Amino acid sequence: DAGRPKGNSQLAEILMKNPYNKAEGSEDFSGMVVRLFENANSYLSKHFMIGIGLHDPASYEKSWLVTLIVLAILVYALVTAFRKNRVMLFLALYLGGSMAATFIALQQSWDQMRMVVIYIPMLLVLMTWGLLQLSSRKGLGFVAVLMPVLLVLIIFKTTGQTMDKMKANQKVLSRNLKGNLYYGYTPDWQNFLMMSKWVATNIPDTVVVASRKPSMSYIFSGGRDFYGMYRF
Repeated sequence: DAGRPKGNSQLAEILMKNPYNKAEGSEDFSGMVVRLFENANSYLSKHFMIGIGLHDPASYEKSWLVTLIVLAILVYALVTAFRKNRVMLFLALYLGGSMAATFIALQQSWDQMRMVVIYIPMLLVLMTWGLLQLSSRKGLGFVAVLMPVLLVLIIFKTTGQTMDKMKANQKVLSRNLKGNLYYGYTPDWQNFLMMSKWVATNIPDTVVVASRKPSMSYIFSGGRDFYGMYRF
């Protein structure tokens, strides 16, 4: 890839069916459309709902109904913003463009909240504004009454999830501070991190060592450089 422009290399990676196996080839147009909708379903009905406390973090369930409801509210907010509010219009256009690009670029197998966590506050703001605009329509005034209840529920649910995470991590942090740097990691990660440390201790710096996660190897080896090798 040394002689190929970086932009072309990144685009080729985005188009790959499997980011870890080039032999599977590239997606065609229909494949990218499927990726867009499947990612939208995963991130809107699962990760977004987990982020606002309305979905069990331990569950892998997704729902096209939830996805369609979220999209309907966002589209309504966009259409309303065209007529009423330039700030919300900018937010809607920015959010829509960014999320569409993200859902196209991300491989479906990655499926992690960290990929879209930055969008959660903006989604919540835009959807809340859209629902408040909807409540001004005849016969839908109850929506304005339900909104504070829903927002309070979200606050309590997310606070509860945060407290549970804090309790679970207190024991891990305590062991880490006492010198057990590997406590809290799964056995495969523990072996990987100890191997990185072993490399720094036993293999000269002049020897190139490849790592699947070079940043983690760098930290746990005490600052030795590793060559990142993400696929074969």
